[in-house]
Amino acid sequence: MTWKRPNKSQIPVGYCEDDFPKTMKARVVRYRVKNSQGKGAVRPAIDKWETFEIVTTLLNEEQYPREEIATLYNRRWNGETDIRTLKGALSLDQVRCQTPDNVEREVWGTMLGYNLVRRLAATAASIVDKKPRDIGYQGTWNIISASWMIRSLSGPALPEILQRIMLHIAQHRAGHRPGRLEPRVVRKRPKPQPKMKKARSAYHRRVAVTIIEPEYF
Repeated sequence: MTWKRPNKSQIPVGYCEDDFPKTMKARVVRYRVKNSQGKGAVRPAIDKWETFEIVTTLLNEEQYPREEIATLYNRRWNGETDIRTLKGALSLDQVRCQTPDNVEREVWGTMLGYNLVRRLAATAASIVDKKPRDIGYQGTWNIISASWMIRSLSGPALPEILQRIMLHIAQHRAGHRPGRLEPRVVRKRPKPQPKMKKARSAYHRRVAVTIIEPEYF
């Protein structure tokens, strides 16, 4: 398909018509995904087919087959789950450091810990002939945090213990959600208190602290 350049009223602020070509060729890739609805309910699961359309500028069908584009698009959810893990399980939704250098160290340190856990999950997946993405992060982290004292031991039984730990990690399979779509909404409710916009000492000077002594009868 061919897209035409939008009108002046539709061009974003800060851009002009010369920033966009008059026409642009695009390719539409359509594929179907079977989703099972009704899981966990009393009724049996119903298989429902959904059609997805991907618009891309990769026009060469031989170099970029439709199957590969559809497979790559289905893997996009891995990025969403990675970001959720970094924000939730690793508490990177709010950085604690205040200087740019320390913020960079905090982010890279968290990424290092995340990659180490993912590497251990990938090792466990290779033992049982699974894909690394088939093993969930939270289950792997729970086993690591629960067995850190065992892994610090030494002796002839250590290889067998590590083998058992790897097998336990491989049992925590991640959920399979083909064609998953989620709304762009915030799950957590905002707190009723106003946001802190000044230093804590400034609030301490403004707030009068009154200590009420208990009355004894």
